[in-house]
Amino acid sequence: MPPEQHNLPLSNKSGPVFVLPFEIISEIFLHCLPDNHTIPDTSQPPLLLGRICSMWRDVALATPKLWASLSIHCTDTADVRLADLWLSRARGYPLRIEVDDHEGEESPNREILLETICRYSAQWQEVTLSVPLDALSRLRLEGPLPRLERLVIGSEASVSPIQLVTAFSDAPLLREVHLSLDDVGSVQPRSIVLPWAQLTSFTGHLLSAEECLYVLREASSLTECNLYHFIDGHPGFTMSLPLVLPLITKLRLEGSVEQNLVDVLQYLTLPALEFLELRTAPPSTENPATNPLLLGTLITFLPRSSCPLLEFRLITSRTLHTVLFQCLSAMPTLKVLDITWFSTSHHVHNTILQQLHTPSALLPHLQSLSVHYTTPPVLPYDDELIAMLFSRSNRNDTAGAARLERFSLSWNGFHLPYPDAQTLDRFKALLGRGMQIHLGPLDAPWI
Repeated sequence: MPPEQHNLPLSNKSGPVFVLPFEIISEIFLHCLPDNHTIPDTSQPPLLLGRICSMWRDVALATPKLWASLSIHCTDTADVRLADLWLSRARGYPLRIEVDDHEGEESPNREILLETICRYSAQWQEVTLSVPLDALSRLRLEGPLPRLERLVIGSEASVSPIQLVTAFSDAPLLREVHLSLDDVGSVQPRSIVLPWAQLTSFTGHLLSAEECLYVLREASSLTECNLYHFIDGHPGFTMSLPLVLPLITKLRLEGSVEQNLVDVLQYLTLPALEFLELRTAPPSTENPATNPLLLGTLITFLPRSSCPLLEFRLITSRTLHTVLFQCLSAMPTLKVLDITWFSTSHHVHNTILQQLHTPSALLPHLQSLSVHYTTPPVLPYDDELIAMLFSRSNRNDTAGAARLERFSLSWNGFHLPYPDAQTLDRFKALLGRGMQIHLGPLDAPWI
């Protein structure tokens, strides 16, 4: 710590706080900061701290970490002008910067702000640049990014096709990337030069299935991959060879068109996968609930990968129970099952419950079961459900089955009849056995 920091005039004020050592006051100030990025606001720390008295202002200015986080919107001219002074106060401290500009149109403020933060690029540790990618293609950095660990870039704003974004190519510590492409497909991941092979976590928005597979092929060290809001790619796209990714343990796929998810999953082999989440859109006139293409693909994916899956989350309107049963049968190591239905059908609900009644028959290691309906279901609790829960509430050491520790049955809305006293007593008896239970509307459960 620089010597001048210890010579601040702390003893010439009255009151206990003014006789505290500089280090203590500085630490207290740091705990006043928000958990996320700091927004320039005179009513919030750190600017507020400098308005209390001259001594507090001296402490704030002598604490670089107070200024090492900045969140700023390009439309705020005053904040854009403040950015250089703010970041200079961080001195050489690693920086967390967030720039938000979803307008998509050229802006003098945007260019000024990007030029300003680029002067501090050697200090970047976590950077979010929610700006059109064509603006990022014009970034001019003064050298490599030796401290950059996490990068979030792009926005949904439409842009003109770009040649290359090369500003982030030399970042030896970069491990996590979030990439949002434009919503018309004018930019592709191939245009973003990144150290793909060293990444361990990737989140993509508005990529086609073909683009997702490109990223997965290049980022061979990934352990976590999240792919959201697919867009349609080239019709008839195929791959000649499957992708084997031995390090991925977490995968999330979400798309409004089920076929897009299928086009990714059918080519993947993930032998280390422990967490899988699949989400499709609710049914509509254009996207009716038909045979579950995605679950059908999952049936072949699971034995091909032979993965030790521990947690499976499914959000879908496809309710063909025979296919779902086949999928669950291929998950013998599963401990957590979480299903959200866009359907009120009770048929699948009952069919799966019947299979779960015998722990050794299906999902023998299941410890947590959650079922959620987006609309109030028909007859959500009955004797079949309660019998299954009692059967699963005791550990069966002989069969090697685990004890169900948590059960949740919830829905949106409050239009379902309250359970009768006998049903409620039976659920309470399960509580007495140590099972954690959520029963009823999502925001106001009865148990």
